[in-house]
Amino acid sequence: MIYMKIVRTGILAMLALFLYGCNTDRTSREGEKKPSASSGAPKVGEQKTTDSAQSNEPPASPQASGAPMSSSRKLAAVPAASLATLKQVGGVHGSPTAQFATQGPGVAYVEPVEGKFRVVHNGKPGKVYRAINQLIISSDGKRVAYVASIDEKIRKTVIDGREGYEFGADDNHWFTPDGKLYVSTTTEGDAKYIVIENKISRDYRIVQVPVLSADSGHMGFTVKTSGGTANQFIISDMKLQNKTVFDSCGEYIHPSDDGSRVAVGCLNGEQTIVKVIDFSKRRVVEESRYSGTITHMKFSMYNNALSYTYFNDKNQRFVVYNGKEEKIPDMDEFMTDPVVLAAPQSVAVVIGDVYTVRLYRAFQKKNKHGKFYGYISDLIGSRDGRHYAFVAVAPGEENQFIVVDGREGVKFDKIVSPVFSPDGNYLLYRAREAGKRFVVVSDLKGKIVRRHPAYDMVFQPVFAADGKSVSYGVLDGNEFWRKVEILDK
Repeated sequence: MIYMKIVRTGILAMLALFLYGCNTDRTSREGEKKPSASSGAPKVGEQKTTDSAQSNEPPASPQASGAPMSSSRKLAAVPAASLATLKQVGGVHGSPTAQFATQGPGVAYVEPVEGKFRVVHNGKPGKVYRAINQLIISSDGKRVAYVASIDEKIRKTVIDGREGYEFGADDNHWFTPDGKLYVSTTTEGDAKYIVIENKISRDYRIVQVPVLSADSGHMGFTVKTSGGTANQFIISDMKLQNKTVFDSCGEYIHPSDDGSRVAVGCLNGEQTIVKVIDFSKRRVVEESRYSGTITHMKFSMYNNALSYTYFNDKNQRFVVYNGKEEKIPDMDEFMTDPVVLAAPQSVAVVIGDVYTVRLYRAFQKKNKHGKFYGYISDLIGSRDGRHYAFVAVAPGEENQFIVVDGREGVKFDKIVSPVFSPDGNYLLYRAREAGKRFVVVSDLKGKIVRRHPAYDMVFQPVFAADGKSVSYGVLDGNEFWRKVEILDK
């Protein structure tokens, strides 16, 4: 009676954030496949040196991290020969050339050595390889992993200096949020398996990229049944022993930002059901059935509820939230993930065509349509759901500016990865102007409260537990620093 399929847009586990950089490309068009860190990512040494984006490392969660650093600290001095490699735009393509720990002073970067490459982690250089990509560092900065080219055909994971299993074009790897475990996938023929701390488990042939819980204690993944005719979604402990099985589920997997829930697609005859599962309790907490093709899906930071967009066989497009759906105007497409807002309660999403886009607020009685722009990206909401922000460009222009609750901010050459402070009173983003990069703090009217010092490279800020300061990595000349700055001073 009802059938639904999902457009696969490179959805990865929330905690694959440690894998690859923020995408600073223009707004994704509906149905486009977004690049992932595991799909043909170019290797360091195979890219052209070009103007760096604000950062080539992963975006941080807008939630406070509790990072222990309380003052700025120099972490490493970089040889002059390494600077050009560091400034390659690797992060956009899933191959960062430098990574900072989010909850400690660790740093790792790729260093060229006579036409080859090695990773330097906390001052200690590793083995030299033909090429290196997918550099990641644990949250506490104590561990490092990457993918190294052994020869022209074979690539292997390298974890804390030890070579692991072969790494295929569709494989992926992570550290758990607490940094204690390393998890990857490996492909053998037509089978894909999970590897934990360099120990492979061939008990499960997985068909979807695994997702990890925020407490680092659980993993969710999809496997084929023994007959190969159906999928099962499994939640297990990190030893892959204590498991809960959801039959006919796992057509797709989408985790919440906080790692507490996961949405999975489940088949029931000709029906497809969206099930929301509590990760720690391992039980279904919400179900919905809709006919069509899902294009975007997002859990709300505000209330952890699921919203998504889809289109049906009549090419009509809908926003779905809390058991309700609303059709958007004909001829418009969805451009971003939806964002649930609280005042008034609505779901914000960017819609438009190849020429102009605008913010649309579904389930709101008045003022549904926002101003038209040339493009919009990075739509986000505050933790309490009372505010929204996005990066915009006016039609026919190139400079970017932030828009907060409909108010436009100052224009820069480029803006990337805006994020609200934990209390929702400030907005932070990284900007570029005249070749220099810096962090900007604005108020909720888009007015600049503070512009931090400029550096050669600036990495994503992470909030302190009290929300009053931020820390972030920078490349200042030939030195890596972890900077700690007060928000509004």
